[in-house]
Amino acid sequence: MSPFALLALLLCLPQAPPEGFAALSGRAAAARDAGRTEEAVGAYRGALALRADWDEGWWYLGALLYESKRCAEANAAFERFLALKPGAGPGWVMRGVCAFELRDFASAIDWLGKGTGLGLGGNAELQ
Repeated sequence: MSPFALLALLLCLPQAPPEGFAALSGRAAAARDAGRTEEAVGAYRGALALRADWDEGWWYLGALLYESKRCAEANAAFERFLALKPGAGPGWVMRGVCAFELRDFASAIDWLGKGTGLGLGGNAELQ
């Protein structure tokens, strides 16, 4: 079979439609709840590629990355979260914790102070 015939055959095969935001965000939450961190991270990234203004997705992506000891990536996710919700004290605290882990102590002090000043919304874990 010629390469052109093979290509034509492959193009005629049915292809699965790309996953939409609702499917990806649902898969991300289910994977997170089931403790499948890497699957959840991948699904959150996919959903955020479709809808970059999804603040909840940035929060959970940051939290999962932090729990996986990927503090530089978590810090970037919390930065995106805070661009959308600058008044969210827990986001500033998590960004401060990431900065501390990355040995950026000046930023850690600033961001932890900002977060606690804004309030933690009763989040006992962060307090």
